[in-house]
Amino acid sequence: HGTAAFLAANYPLARFRSPHATHREKWQDFARMGVLGISLPQNAGGMGLSWVDAVLVCREAGRYLVSPALVGCILAAHVATRAGLSKLCEALLAGERRAGIAMGHASSEIRVIDGDDDLFLLVEAQRVRLVEATDNGLRALACIDETVRFSATHLPDAELSCVADRELVLAAQLLAAALLCGLLETTRDMAADYARTRAQFGRPRGSDRQLRHG
Repeated sequence: HGTAAFLAANYPLARFRSPHATHREKWQDFARMGVLGISLPQNAGGMGLSWVDAVLVCREAGRYLVSPALVGCILAAHVATRAGLSKLCEALLAGERRAGIAMGHASSEIRVIDGDDDLFLLVEAQRVRLVEATDNGLRALACIDETVRFSATHLPDAELSCVADRELVLAAQLLAAALLCGLLETTRDMAADYARTRAQFGRPRGSDRQLRHG
């Protein structure tokens, strides 16, 4: 409930109406709430809750179109902890560093969401890699959604950590699915609200049989 209230107050969907708006300054609020270390053990600085709790938070974040970097940071803290990078883990949990999600194969060009993040988290079939972000070769890509920053690059040679852990791979897939689930729920609710209130040819569009039962 606390996370939902925070998101409703600080991440309204109306923020996307301003093309120059930035919301990274609120990232440390997630840190203060403990969200970034929600599923990390307490002895590593986290809240010690389960992946189920992380799923619920990510689903709620998806409803307000929070950056996928939320998933990246939650997972990066686990990678840093398992690799013994305690200082990096502390910086992630404090909201001082961010890990963006990278997609693709390490041997080829990868795709990056939110290319201004400090770190890249690349989830592969059996392992999770965490690397320092770099501006070298970062190329902006056209995206249908103008609010999404999508870039292409090659992973730098300097790798902070590589953890071969099937649990983390599955957790990454689960958290990403939760984020997308929340996004789809918001899309559904906005479409239903539009159908209820929008009039066409003198009658509400929601009175159409296909919209009523879609």
